[in-house]
This record gives sequence, C-alpha cells and structure tokens, in this order.
Amino acid sequence: MKRFIYISFSVFIFSCGNTSEKNKETSNTVPTVQESSEQDDEIDLFADLEEDGWEMDEETRDGLENLEKFLEGVENFSIESNYEMLLNKHQLNRGDLNRSIEAITQERLGRGDGTNAQEEAAAYAVQLQGKMKEAGLGMTLEEAESLVAAYNASADQKLTSKYKGTETEKEIHSILQKQLGNRPSGFIEENLNTYQTNNNKERLSTLRKLAASTSEMETRNILLAYYEISDKELLLLEKFPKVLEKLPSEKIAIKSRDYQLPKAIEDHLKKGLATPKFRELIVESLAQKKELATTFISEANKARKKFYTNNPSWFQNEEGVDNTYIDERGNFVFLPLGDLAFADAVVKEQLGTSGAHAEGAIGIPDMSTKRFKEVDPKICNLGLKGQLTVAFTNNALSNVNGPDLYIFEMGAIEPTHLEISKNGSDWIAVGKIEGGTAAVDIEPFVKEGDSFNYVRLTDLETPSGIPGADIDAVAAIGGAMLLSLDSSVLFDSGSYELKELAHEALEKLANQIKTFPKGTISVNGHTDSDGSATSNSVLSKNRAKAVANALEQHLSKDYKFTIEGYGASHPLVPNTTKENKQKNRRVEILITPTNQ
Repeated sequence: MKRFIYISFSVFIFSCGNTSEKNKETSNTVPTVQESSEQDDEIDLFADLEEDGWEMDEETRDGLENLEKFLEGVENFSIESNYEMLLNKHQLNRGDLNRSIEAITQERLGRGDGTNAQEEAAAYAVQLQGKMKEAGLGMTLEEAESLVAAYNASADQKLTSKYKGTETEKEIHSILQKQLGNRPSGFIEENLNTYQTNNNKERLSTLRKLAASTSEMETRNILLAYYEISDKELLLLEKFPKVLEKLPSEKIAIKSRDYQLPKAIEDHLKKGLATPKFRELIVESLAQKKELATTFISEANKARKKFYTNNPSWFQNEEGVDNTYIDERGNFVFLPLGDLAFADAVVKEQLGTSGAHAEGAIGIPDMSTKRFKEVDPKICNLGLKGQLTVAFTNNALSNVNGPDLYIFEMGAIEPTHLEISKNGSDWIAVGKIEGGTAAVDIEPFVKEGDSFNYVRLTDLETPSGIPGADIDAVAAIGGAMLLSLDSSVLFDSGSYELKELAHEALEKLANQIKTFPKGTISVNGHTDSDGSATSNSVLSKNRAKAVANALEQHLSKDYKFTIEGYGASHPLVPNTTKENKQKNRRVEILITPTNQ
C-alpha cells in the first residue's frame, strides 16, 4: 500500500500581507478539523443523497449519521493523499521539503511582499523549484506549483491525525466487501481513496452512495456510473492491483517496473472491445506504476554507485544479493548483502516504560512504507531507559569506507546509545545516535579486519510522545555473510580430521558461498572451555585449516582464504552446560564479496 506518514511538521497557511492573528496562533500546531461552509455543503450526506432521488427512512438516516465523520475524514485525507502522491513521484524526503517551504515562508513573511493568494503561491513555487534544484532534485515548475498547492490545501484543511489514509482505505474496502464479497484490497480502493483534482466532488459523492448501498447490484451500478465502464471491465478492474503503493526496496521496484497485465485484461484491450474510460484507466495506471518504479531504481543506483565508489575493492555482481531499501524518511540505503544484512535474533531485551515488541527490530524493514503507529508488533518500541541486544546470525558487521551500520527508526530519531560486540560479553561503545541520521561509522572504534555479531541499543531517557527509539530494523552496511557449522558434524571429539559425512556438508556450504563469485573467506575455529587455552587454540586452528582445505576443492581460485583459531575466547553462550558447550564448538565462515 502507498505509504502515508503522520503529518507532524509545523502547519502554516500561505498568507498575504494581512494574515490574521488567529491564523498566526494556529500555525505552529496541529489543529482540529474545521471545515469551511463550502466544504460543509459538499459533505452534506443527506442532502446529496436525497437530491439524487434516494429515499431515506428513519433507520437509514440514523445509520448514515455514523458515517459522517468517516466521510469528512475521507475529504480531509484526500488532500494529504495528493501531497503524498506528489512526494512519492520523486521519492522526496518530506521533512526536507517541508523545511524548504517553511524557510521560504519565513523569508517572504519577513519581506511582507505578498499581494494576493494566487500570486503568493506562484512566487512560492518558483522559489521551491530553485531550492529543490540546489538540493540536486530535478523538478518542473508545474510540479513545484502542485506541491505548493497541495501543501497550502493541507494547511487550509487543518488535517488531524484522527483519520489515517490506511484506515480510510480499509473502510472503503470493508464497504465493498459487504456487497462484492471477500477479495484483496486493490486498485478500486486505492483509487477511491486518492484525491483527484478533476473530479473530487464526484468521487466523494460516489463514496457516500457506496456507504448507503444495500445490495451487490446497487454497488456495481454506482461503480459503473463513476468509472463509465462495462460490467466485464468492472470485474477486471476488481482484480487489478494498486498502482501508487510505496516501494520498499529496489528488487520490488524492478518487479513493479516490469509488471505485466493479467492476460484477461490484455486480451480485452487487444480485441478492441475496451471502453475509452477503461483503456484510459489502464494506460495511465501502468504509466504511473512504471514511473514510480523507475524513479526508485534511479535513486537506488545512485546509492549503489556511492557505496562502490567508496569501496572499489567490493565485488559487484549485477545479479547478486545486494539490494537498496528506503527508510521512513525517504532515504535510500544500499546494502551489498541485501536481506542477509539485517539483524535476525533478539539476544536480550529490557524494554523500558511504554516499551513493546522487541522482535519488531529484527529482519528486513517491514514498516518503512507504512504510516507510523504508536504500537505495532512489527516495530520495537524501546521505551524510556530501555535496552535491546540483537544478533547477526547469518552475517557479521564489519568496517567499510563510509557508514557501517544503519538503524531503520520510525518517527523522530531519539538519542540512543550504541554498542557493538564480537561475543555478546565484551562491548565497544560507539557513541550516540541522534539528530537527522541513523547511519553509523564504526571505523574510529575498531581494528582492521574485525567483525561483530552483536549490537546493543540503550535509550538515553529522552521524554517524548512515544518514549524511546522505535526500531524497525538494524542493518550491517559493511558486512560479511556468516555461515557456521557445528564441530560435531565435522569432527570427532578432540580431532581435526574431517568425518566422511563432513565433506557433504561442506559441499553444500560451498554452494552457498558461490552466491558471491569472488571474495575473501575467513575460516575461524572455536572450542568450548574444556582443556587448556593452548590446546584449544591449536585444535581450533587445525580444524579451521581442515575446513578451508576442503572448501578450496569446491571453489574457484577467485577466493582468498584467511584462517584463525580462537579456542574458547569467543563463546556464543556461557560454557555452563553441556548444551551450551556444544553450541560453542563450531567453525564459522565469513564471506566478504571483494575483488581482491
């Protein structure tokens, strides 16, 4: 679904020189809905329906009264929807855009050079276009004018957080489900929920009629009249996917760009039987879908190019696992290991006041394109003074040129203390995450070649609406693919000669390594705490050598091997039980996709 973000910026009205004191007082708050008389007339549910010849008994009227606020919310949110759609087109960072407009506002108010609303808006658009150009964001004057108009409308509408786009679309879906049966929310719901400059009043009138509909035939007739298409085309449209959904990653954007029409729709268009309105809907929707995807891919390529420019030794594979993701603020984050880059286990949680859902911080970011909610199982609310430790189990954090770690945080980036560790016991304090970025460079705190499996985040007790950081995912930008084998699978107790069955396991592991055609492979042996430190160090290194020699037989010479024996110095868990000791006896393989 297309992403909608809470409007938390300072709302202001584009004003002339005679801005009222009342408007000035409300310009820095998020006010309640106060519709103009013109809007009240447009939202007059009963008058519109009765004017269209709908009979209204007392029971129906009472039921429809419950829909008034919902429909007002649709009207209000439609303005925000248009604003989001315009931002989405260029994948603009909403906060940066708002700050640019607000800077222009202060400048113009200071000069007091506004004459009338139309001229003022035109002047804002010219200045906004210039600021976007300075920021390296191409934008036509028409697009700048549209953004200014949408921003102006959003202020005039005095949007509240009571009605959210996601919930509004769900309401429309629920209304249609009652008459058309269960099916996924798709194009029709999205289209009816999206602000449209050319026929917005007709769209709202259609929503009212759908809300009052009592049969499937009535519902279909309302939709047929609105879209001006045939019965068959309405059935086809019901199966058409959403067009304006926010894209979470480059790989999904590529699929969206290459989207093929369902055969039934394609055949209908090819046979020349399509009505003009249906053909127009499909052609425009495909163009929008492709444009959004192409824009995302273009920005993703910029992020990829920046990483490889800073790290020329990293191997670039056009069909590799790398991927670019977008965070809630519209930042593009390139990860050379793709989905493997994310922390995937919660080791310890001590969530503070209002903290919840520690598991929401692991795995890929799954809320970056959604409207932020205060509590959601997919987001970890760290809570006031809360602490969370996560682990990378199939990858490891390492140092590269530029940022090494990225915290996908929702809402405001709240001051959080960050630590990293090799073993989950000995911690390195990296410092404080705060301000406008969640990208972290660990270089000043680590040695060359170091890798880390644990990240600990601690809230620094900064009071806010939702105390503590709200974490969607934790990613290692500079990482290595981590594969681990239990020593009992490979060796007999105290031995470093590979078992017969070990060769089969290592062949499978070699196939996983081939995900990267070139790279550096670090093979690291580990033991439990039984025995002397010297004997454990020797045993672990000999086991690492045996594994490296076996892997070399299955891999090309494009891989460079390093071997280490750590003995019992890097336990996964305390060596306090038989089960824990078994976990600590292992051989770990880290693969970094490099050209060297």
